[in-house]
Amino acid sequence: MTKLQELVLRRNRIAEQQKEAFGKYEDVSQMPQDDQKLCATRNDQLKELDIEIEHLTQLEEMKSAATTPFRHSIDENTKAAREQENRLNTREREVARVKSLPRYGRVQNFRGEDKELKAYQFGNWFIGTILHEKQRTVLTEKARQYCMDWGLSVKAQSEGVNTAGGYLVPNEFANDIIDLREEYGVFRRNTKVVPMARETKSVPRRVSGLTVYYPGEGVAITESSKVWDMVNLMVRKYACLAIYSSELSEDAIISIGDDLAQEVAYAFALAEDTNGFNGDGTSTYAGTTGVRQKLVDTFTTSGGTGLILVADIASTDRWAEILLTDFEKMLGALPIYARRNAKWFCSSTFFHTVMHKLQLAAGGNSAIDIANGGSYRFLGMPVVESQVFPVTPAASHVPCILGDLALASKLGDRRELTLAISDQYRFAEDQLAIKGTQRIDINVHDVGATGVAGPVVGLLTNASAS
Repeated sequence: MTKLQELVLRRNRIAEQQKEAFGKYEDVSQMPQDDQKLCATRNDQLKELDIEIEHLTQLEEMKSAATTPFRHSIDENTKAAREQENRLNTREREVARVKSLPRYGRVQNFRGEDKELKAYQFGNWFIGTILHEKQRTVLTEKARQYCMDWGLSVKAQSEGVNTAGGYLVPNEFANDIIDLREEYGVFRRNTKVVPMARETKSVPRRVSGLTVYYPGEGVAITESSKVWDMVNLMVRKYACLAIYSSELSEDAIISIGDDLAQEVAYAFALAEDTNGFNGDGTSTYAGTTGVRQKLVDTFTTSGGTGLILVADIASTDRWAEILLTDFEKMLGALPIYARRNAKWFCSSTFFHTVMHKLQLAAGGNSAIDIANGGSYRFLGMPVVESQVFPVTPAASHVPCILGDLALASKLGDRRELTLAISDQYRFAEDQLAIKGTQRIDINVHDVGATGVAGPVVGLLTNASAS
């Protein structure tokens, strides 16, 4: 038996005696003085033994380490966890460093605690890839190396875009730009977005359900079937153009990344809103027939079940003629199944000069209510403003719609944002042209049919008498 083992046994015996002595008394104050002194002595012995045992234990561990061959036996989970921790620590330090860098203004178009880093890395990616291919400088070389150090893609990699100088925006930034696009874009936020893995996609749509019959005794039940058809999506290229000065500096990287993200996201969001709401099926709108035109095509310019004609004055083309009862007719025409997520869609001008006016004209408003303005709800439904809707009165147009856009339309999205650059487009001005492209499709597939209102209904102004 080793000295360490002897000490451990001795300590256990003394500890057991100590436990026994204290166990005789529920109240330790009743313990006789002689027993108290004996317990104090045993306690001192236990402390001395603990010190000696710890010392010998350390010596045994040192002996074991000296005689055991080294093996690197970190399991994969532990290794991955350590690598992740190192990456997080490195990223935290980089976030702090970038926040201290000079910039021209507050970052507005990236979100989160690391928004400055996102803008900075997006700017570095832009300079280190797209600009680097056009003109290699100390700045572009440094930005390119930064991208490589941080694992940001610096190669063009989409079908056919390599020869055109196009670069897919890495997922780290594409997701932020998609978020911005949804923030700016009314149509995208409210329609049903369908991811597309290829150029075309067919999505099933329920047309009708089962039918109940009332057969007599002994008569066979008539069969019925649930009927489906297909909504076809075929991607179309959307493109936008932004102009930048060719005189770029390292201090501007954060601002460049932030501004470029905003320009691209806003341009695409505006195009999606314009086509989704106003498209007439021509190439001007990427072949898209928007909600407003679809309502007119379905119910004609004289109105119908899903297109409420303003008042009964045949000569009116003025918004001033629109009454609360016209909006109540729209709400009455909207099918119940579409009311749960229904919203009003119109321009800010229309809301404040027509709907807001009717809202405040209703009884019960105080001076405080008028000072605070009307609620962005109307007849119990939220109001969504989009400036692609009409901002001036006109004859035979649809200034306002109501319904659930997700039931009436789909947006097929390949989510491939590509950027390309030209230094020739504005050569005389010494400016760079940045082209952004995406591939999507918008299909407004259901606004109802003759005599049957769909999940979206509209308000139609009368034709002018002249």
